[in-house]
Amino acid sequence: MDSHNDAPMMLAGLQYRANAAVIWLNSTNSSSGTIGLDSCNRTLYHGEHESAESQKSRWVEIICYPMVLMLCTTGNVLIFAVLCGSRPRTTADIYMMALAVTDALVMWIRMPLWILLVSPNLSKTDPTFAYNTTVYSGIYIWLSMTLYALSDGIVLTFAIERILLTVNPMSPKGHLQPRTAVKIIAAIFAFGLLLFTATGVDYFARLAAGQDIASWDETMRPKWLADWVAIQTGVVVALVFVAFVATPSANLILTAWLVKRRLNRSRDLGRNASAEQLFRSGTRIAFACACLFTVCQTPAIVFLGLTIADRAPFCSIHFTANARFTLGEVVWLCASLYYTMNFYMYLAISHKFRKQLLERFPIFSRLACATTPGTAECPNK
Repeated sequence: MDSHNDAPMMLAGLQYRANAAVIWLNSTNSSSGTIGLDSCNRTLYHGEHESAESQKSRWVEIICYPMVLMLCTTGNVLIFAVLCGSRPRTTADIYMMALAVTDALVMWIRMPLWILLVSPNLSKTDPTFAYNTTVYSGIYIWLSMTLYALSDGIVLTFAIERILLTVNPMSPKGHLQPRTAVKIIAAIFAFGLLLFTATGVDYFARLAAGQDIASWDETMRPKWLADWVAIQTGVVVALVFVAFVATPSANLILTAWLVKRRLNRSRDLGRNASAEQLFRSGTRIAFACACLFTVCQTPAIVFLGLTIADRAPFCSIHFTANARFTLGEVVWLCASLYYTMNFYMYLAISHKFRKQLLERFPIFSRLACATTPGTAECPNK
């Protein structure tokens, strides 16, 4: 099965294979037995890819995935449990609940492929397992890319809403109703499903035709499907870069307006104006989500840039298999931490959420009092 090999690049929103666009030629003059020409007419030896594949046992993922999954599940379940019972709900609550569900799904749908990574012989000894994982891989590729787009879209929408609210607090454009936020999230999800339809169609069309990846890429893929996949790839790459640039840009705009408002209020109300009033909880949460997105997704953007530079028509660098798989480990780890950290970020930033958590789960209140006695909430007995 080859799908789990695509996972690092998929975290940047684009399916990618190490040997895509490589034409392999049998050669008796080569000690490796097989040589190939990539899209930049560089000579590649099959042994190089075999060596890289053997090194790509992904010990980082094998070891870290269970720990990251536990942290992700615990945090996101607590977010959903606390906010689901909150009244009245705000759009910030809706966005954080949607992020919690999306991030948990991103990690859990990875489980079957992690099992295969830990026990690669399962696909060889159990034909039923091999067939099921092959089918599931196509679903995983389509669904995971949709969930990545949904997560990124929620963060960007949250930041834009906060900008509208901060720039013109009296305008109804920034005061979205929770129902409107739900409709926006549903629209982003539907857009992601449609955007990545070509990926799912291409995968299952290849399975139905009984073709291997190399033959399918070279000659067997129908022209209409090849054109569709090419258009989707171009659109996805553009959207990935747009989202990565737009999110920090929204942060900068938000920061500039907040600084301006603080200066104006300090001038009008004196220097004792409360920073808490100026820097609303929802705005702080949106700002922190955007910062977390930018930091954790930077390795994936670097990976994507190197991949594009390695392909025709650019051919400006040679992104070797070993370097690609090593960076892929970093991409996977950073992206997984991104889908895990929202709860802990939310807990650190939002006083309202901490209060709701302690009220919903009193055990946390007792633990907090045990570690920090003498506070207003935990007076000394």
